[in-house]
Amino acid sequence: MNFQATAKHETTVLRVLKFLQKSPAKPEQGAKQSMMILNSSNGALSVSEECLVRLAREGYLLVDKKQQLTLSQQGVDYIKLQKNKNIADICLHNTGKAKVIKVNLAESPLAVLYRMKTSSGQSFLTESEFNAGERLRSDFTRGSMMPRITANWEANVNSHSRGALHGSVELSDGALSARLRVEKALDAVGPELSGALVDICCFLKTVSQVEAERLWPARSAKMMIKTGLSMLHRHYHPVAKGRTSSGILHWGAHDYRPAL
Repeated sequence: MNFQATAKHETTVLRVLKFLQKSPAKPEQGAKQSMMILNSSNGALSVSEECLVRLAREGYLLVDKKQQLTLSQQGVDYIKLQKNKNIADICLHNTGKAKVIKVNLAESPLAVLYRMKTSSGQSFLTESEFNAGERLRSDFTRGSMMPRITANWEANVNSHSRGALHGSVELSDGALSARLRVEKALDAVGPELSGALVDICCFLKTVSQVEAERLWPARSAKMMIKTGLSMLHRHYHPVAKGRTSSGILHWGAHDYRPAL
């Protein structure tokens, strides 16, 4: 299941569970054979029969004596989990002093851009571009760069001014490797776009924030980010370079001479 399909399924599941949390509902056949209508005192909700069967099989739903669907304790716990699991505290030091902000990882700016549609109905970001951004964020997090990262990408990755909580703390091999991967990736993108990619993919700033902070024209950041992600993808998946010479090759002995 790809990113869009997974996100759509999770959204549907949460919508059904929240609907049943308000009151029990009686399922009825919908206009389409594959669809069901949940009727309750709080209204009606259309959902696929496959979704309901799956939720019941996995223990999120129960059937009471009136043949109504009710929410199980497992379903209640799932709703609580979804409210909390994607909330994270991020400590920023870009302005010289620490600032802790709360972000919803499920609504990362990169995911928002991926869900956007062009006029032709295609995703604004390709799956390759989205995955490149997620890969950068993964290395950024593994390298423990989030708490102390600054906007100065000219500093060496081994310097104490960047990343480590204290100068005496030594990085693990895995964290150091992740930092080196981030360094190479941002060098490949270049200084013009690397900072914006870090803001969007790693610091989870919104597109409008990036535009305001960098004094970019309104609605320009999307294309800049897309361009940067495309360059990032090419860095992660370089195209093999073959022989470009168009000359004719001929194998022969050292003293070989062509016949005239």
